[in-house]
Amino acid sequence: MAPTSAGSAASKRSASHGGTVDRIPSRPSPYPQLKIGPFVVLMCFLVASCTQTAEGGGELVPPSTTSSPTSATGSSTSAALLSVPPDQSFTVYVSLGGDNKVAVLGLDPDGGLTLRENLAVDVPGPAGAMVLEPLSNRLLVGVGNSIATIALDGPQPILIGSTPVDGEPVYIDHALDGQLLLAAYFGEDQVRSYALGGNDPAPQPYPRQQVDDSGIEPHAVVVNQQGTRAYAPHRNGEAVVAYSIEPAGVLKRIGATPTEPGTGPRHLVLSPDDGFAYVINEHADTVTVYEVDGVGMLQIRQTLSTLPDGFDNEANTGADIHLTPDGAFLYTSNRGHDSIAMFSVGSDGLLTALGQVPTQPRPRDFGMSPDGRFLVVAGQDSGFVEAYRIEADGRLTTVGSVAVGERPVWVTIVGNDSA
Repeated sequence: MAPTSAGSAASKRSASHGGTVDRIPSRPSPYPQLKIGPFVVLMCFLVASCTQTAEGGGELVPPSTTSSPTSATGSSTSAALLSVPPDQSFTVYVSLGGDNKVAVLGLDPDGGLTLRENLAVDVPGPAGAMVLEPLSNRLLVGVGNSIATIALDGPQPILIGSTPVDGEPVYIDHALDGQLLLAAYFGEDQVRSYALGGNDPAPQPYPRQQVDDSGIEPHAVVVNQQGTRAYAPHRNGEAVVAYSIEPAGVLKRIGATPTEPGTGPRHLVLSPDDGFAYVINEHADTVTVYEVDGVGMLQIRQTLSTLPDGFDNEANTGADIHLTPDGAFLYTSNRGHDSIAMFSVGSDGLLTALGQVPTQPRPRDFGMSPDGRFLVVAGQDSGFVEAYRIEADGRLTTVGSVAVGERPVWVTIVGNDSA
């Protein structure tokens, strides 16, 4: 299906951003994390040591040459994933824009969901975008005009602080081994970077490193697997901006790849080897494949519809996108058609459509388990999340659904101890 015209895109922009909570996005990007007992304590100590330089105003330590485990959200995914046993269970965190809290669920090895109401975390406003910072085992959450920090290393998740920021972050990610926080501000037309708080138990405030206000309505900022570059799709700016991440934590703009008028690039995920970028286009209801060249710019290779033939794309907007850890299968969410579109990924990085599977109403965001066996999809209009098993051919099978609260917006999945 071809991208929508500029006129029809304008009507879809109005329909898809009708309120404050709706400006908080959903993704990508998978980030697997296993809690490994005393090992986590050691890693937290190492992070505290590394970030003292940043707090003193000096150069941030560049990322190590070895990959760290990451969380399963819409942000970057480590290519060197930790081995996950087939009987692994998971914890699912769901931000609730209508209830001002983060809901907590169990995801068992068969894909069954259990709501753990006693573990829910109240936050001081509508909860939105989330990312796991794995070295410190903290969940960072966009909460209105602030970023909240939730500690996950105890028997119960605990809110340990909230940092005021200028505007509503619609997407957050981290880089430089947890020393740098990146945030996209859709309403403020900015991408910002912050130094994370080191060994402070409530790392506030995050000293602002930099602001890039050269684009229009960035809807995400995604760090690559190596932690050396970041990409920001600008939905109504009709471009994907590429940055290099300098050792001092400075974002250096490489350039912008324009998209067709009316496309609306929203979220992005990178292949495990950083060789390809996949972008979900909100207004055109398409997914575009880009090859990443030697300097980090994106070269378009393919565009496919996320909708079945004959469906009126004026009644739909694309939302979120995820790739399995092995890079074999890609999934995107359709709000309006209310489905997940499924694709296989060839050895050349190009996609083959596998069809769609129905979801809860308005599947804004979804998460993938760190082992790549399950999706958990949030129905923003139903208040339910639904689990799907990823079959060997990449197609999805529904496992079950659970009510979580009002306006579930974002899903992050974290591995539990296997012992």
